[in-house]
Amino acid sequence: MGVSSSPSISANTLFHFTDTFEDLESIFFNDFSPHYCLEDQSYLVPDNLPQYAAIPMVCFCDVPLSQVNYHTATYGYYCLGLTKEWGQENGINPIMYAVPNSYSTLLLKKCFGDLYPLNPKLLLYKTDEPDLSSRNVATMLYSFFTFLKPYEGEFWKNGSLVQSGVRFYNEREWRYVPPLDKLNDIGLSPIMSQEQYHDRSFRHHYNKVLQDSFKLTFTAQDIKYIIVKEECEVLKMAQKIANFKSRYSSEEKTLLTTRIISMKQILEDF
Repeated sequence: MGVSSSPSISANTLFHFTDTFEDLESIFFNDFSPHYCLEDQSYLVPDNLPQYAAIPMVCFCDVPLSQVNYHTATYGYYCLGLTKEWGQENGINPIMYAVPNSYSTLLLKKCFGDLYPLNPKLLLYKTDEPDLSSRNVATMLYSFFTFLKPYEGEFWKNGSLVQSGVRFYNEREWRYVPPLDKLNDIGLSPIMSQEQYHDRSFRHHYNKVLQDSFKLTFTAQDIKYIIVKEECEVLKMAQKIANFKSRYSSEEKTLLTTRIISMKQILEDF
């Protein structure tokens, strides 16, 4: 007796959503670049440590196109979809979701608090703390925390609180975070304080450093979908690809134009 098939709850593609045609065009021709993104970490850290932190990342979701309505409303109607093989080769990993006051979350919270119960700035700024071994353990632990997210919580975008009570678990997020040792090599921290993040010039400067240092590149063969919002933008994107002077061969440009589809069509037909 054969095994009955069932619909998949995950995709074979990693999707990155963005707000505008120009943002999609920039990614398509210039690759992905991580940016510091502000996240609520109050569920994870003791009360004497900063409750918000900004993490350098590029985010993707693993959701079938038939279920992207939520993502378009929250993250935008433009999207680039790439193969999971590409993601795995580039160190992109599914994140872990945590529920406040669950046993596993409390264990992590205790580990973090035991390492630095008195000085909440040790992970945010350079310090003369003599116990370098403990400090390194704490920094690596916080680097691990960059792949954690609350089951649900506040959604921040461009430094502003957009919505509370968002169930992040539904996003099935995969995340790229630059390796800790490579961040250290160029003098960057795995986290940025909330105060630093809200300083626009400070944030833009370090986002530029990230952009120059940690390009997340892809080839034409890695791309499965180029999604624009409206049908009229399909031809516009095809013309952009055809007129691009370098990077893609003529055969690759022809292939890429077959990958263009509108979000309007997806929402109506998938």
